[in-house]
Amino acid sequence: MIKSTKLKHEDVIKRLKYNPLTGELRWTHSLDNSNSAKGKIAGGLYSHGSFVVSISGERWTAQQLIYFIMTGDVPQGRVANINKNTEDNRWGNLEYKPAKNKGIKGIHAHGFSGGFKVAVNGERACYRANFEDAVKELKRLTKETKE
Repeated sequence: MIKSTKLKHEDVIKRLKYNPLTGELRWTHSLDNSNSAKGKIAGGLYSHGSFVVSISGERWTAQQLIYFIMTGDVPQGRVANINKNTEDNRWGNLEYKPAKNKGIKGIHAHGFSGGFKVAVNGERACYRANFEDAVKELKRLTKETKE
């Protein structure tokens, strides 16, 4: 997954405190809502099993935020739990897996019945075509985003 953000690293580390030994991610001060009270664990457990944290209107998994906090880099791939326990976010248990399409930032394609959904830098479109046409369209869009 390619992640883009308007958040700045220094703002995130002012608002969240991460303990690499325990894996806890906590708010450093209270914000406008009761879900982000000072000292409270950030985020909530979602049905897919990961903690999801909303910060400045953006949703992040706890693993993504932790990677961002620890490295200063926005993860351009997946941050996974080595032991498969998504609640165990100790730094030594997290593994970064780069995106497979890392050379084509901003382009995402997902198959659906009868075609492909394509997003280029947030602009979405659906294409009902055979695979060769979809590949040609992705190449065209890639060329346009590089120019």
